[in-house]
Amino acid sequence: MALRACAESMKLSDIAGCTGGALFLLLAAHLIPMFGIFTGMLIPLPFLYYSVKLGRVEGAKTAALAFFAVFLVMKFIGLGFLVISLIEMAVLGLVLAELYRREAGIGRIILLGTASITAVGFFLLLIFAPGGAPGELVAGFFKGNFDAYIRAYEESGSGTQVIEQLQALEEKLVRIVRIFYPSILIFGSIAVTWINVLVSLPLLRAGRLKTPRFESMDRWQAPEKLVWLFIGAGFAFFLPWGHVKFAASNAMAILAVVYFFQGLSILQFYMNKYSLSRFLKAFVYLLILIQHYLVLGLVIAGLFDQWFDIRRIFGPAKDSVE
Repeated sequence: MALRACAESMKLSDIAGCTGGALFLLLAAHLIPMFGIFTGMLIPLPFLYYSVKLGRVEGAKTAALAFFAVFLVMKFIGLGFLVISLIEMAVLGLVLAELYRREAGIGRIILLGTASITAVGFFLLLIFAPGGAPGELVAGFFKGNFDAYIRAYEESGSGTQVIEQLQALEEKLVRIVRIFYPSILIFGSIAVTWINVLVSLPLLRAGRLKTPRFESMDRWQAPEKLVWLFIGAGFAFFLPWGHVKFAASNAMAILAVVYFFQGLSILQFYMNKYSLSRFLKAFVYLLILIQHYLVLGLVIAGLFDQWFDIRRIFGPAKDSVE
């Protein structure tokens, strides 16, 4: 009776829209190998959209009913295990909608959105990790996907040498995943949060819904105190204790991503300053994707921007604070 009364208080079209959107993206993520990762990253969108459209309370009710409906469908077709990822994505969608309502800045949105999906992900990982070893679960998941990739090469008739090289690469990558799995989970959370922010804005505008106003991203800077955490992690990495090395390695990797975004902000500042065309900007971003040395350069630029104010835009403000 309570569920029926709740459904009657909302438009069935909204419930159907949220359910259908989440179900489509979840199934596409599982059934379409090439595009599955991207569609899976967009699962928060239906929950975000209808929460913004209907408001905090009605949006939460719609999300709960949609989640329950998707769970029943996935259970019926034998894919109930996919609901685990749906939990993370639904939470992220609702968190982002709430941050939009509060007109939070882009930095805070990415930070809190990432924190929410990471917290839920780690909690679920601890529950389902065999023998309390979440690193092994993540490494096993990665190995399973890479094994499928190798099998596809074998079926295509690739030479034995190529298969052996892929198997050797898999062994190295699995070792890296075991060490850096906390960083990898956080990297994934950042990527999912960022993609959903980028895609949700035009989606909300298309639905004539209110969108947050963000400050210019070419002036973004990480909190100054983070640099000392980065330096401390660097020193801790050389200590002789395994657990300390593990924590320091992951801390440095996560902070390197933060400074990469700051370096990207610096690059965007100068591209805007010199009025580069969209084609040239796209070419620069493409170079960053294919040249890891440029990624390292942006990390270094973001780190040193804390001291040298490369854009010359924070100097007066810092002096006034001091």
